[in-house]
Amino acid sequence: VSKQMLEQVLRELQPLCTAEQQFVEKFFQLNQDAADLQVLEVSVRTMSSPLAMGLCPSPFHCLLFSCFLRLEEPTTWLLNEIFSCLEPELRGFLDVCNKVHPFGCLQVLVTLNDSIFEMWGSSSALPSSFLNTVLGNMLLLAKNNFNKYIGTLCKEIEEAKMPSKMKGGILPSVCYFEEFVEFSEEMFRTARRRGELDKAHLRLASSVFSSINSLSSANLKVNTDMVMMENFHHIHCFLCQKKIDCLEGKKR
Repeated sequence: VSKQMLEQVLRELQPLCTAEQQFVEKFFQLNQDAADLQVLEVSVRTMSSPLAMGLCPSPFHCLLFSCFLRLEEPTTWLLNEIFSCLEPELRGFLDVCNKVHPFGCLQVLVTLNDSIFEMWGSSSALPSSFLNTVLGNMLLLAKNNFNKYIGTLCKEIEEAKMPSKMKGGILPSVCYFEEFVEFSEEMFRTARRRGELDKAHLRLASSVFSSINSLSSANLKVNTDMVMMENFHHIHCFLCQKKIDCLEGKKR
């Protein structure tokens, strides 16, 4: 549900921000080249002269507009003022999406990735649009959140203590690893990029292997080698079934 809501929010933001940017650039003539802007600035200064006071609302406004034209990115400055609450609100919304599902940060990362690529390929999107910048910041935030989540998960797997009365069977860390792989592969099935996911798979697999190899110090009721063989065999069969390129080395 959160994925669908995020997709809807992003779909509705694009036409709104694009239309506003086009209006601002047209109204303030910001899409002209440097020579045209210099002519416009001279015109504004002329309007602020004593002879033209009646044609301009106030000398202060003319001076302010003249300074505005000198900004390196006047369009970005204006849109940042107009949509000043957009980025904080998006950050709060992404935070909620991260919490509503155990793998929420993964959903957010995939949705933002796909939305940005779709926007860049859209003819209606401006090449250097304000929204592109905002969503780029959100994507960076989503990647950081995802990497932090994977780091925390790896630490929990490596430091997890085995149940004191365990008599064999598949370890909880192995089950969780398989659950993550199943869900993430489904999420990334149609994704355009999966670099972050491949890194996460490798980190998690290493942590799971490490936790299995550390069973010798666990208080198990059965032979440790039996449990290790059972779990490694289980993971091997799972990876053979999934055929994930980045985990081929781990499978071998």
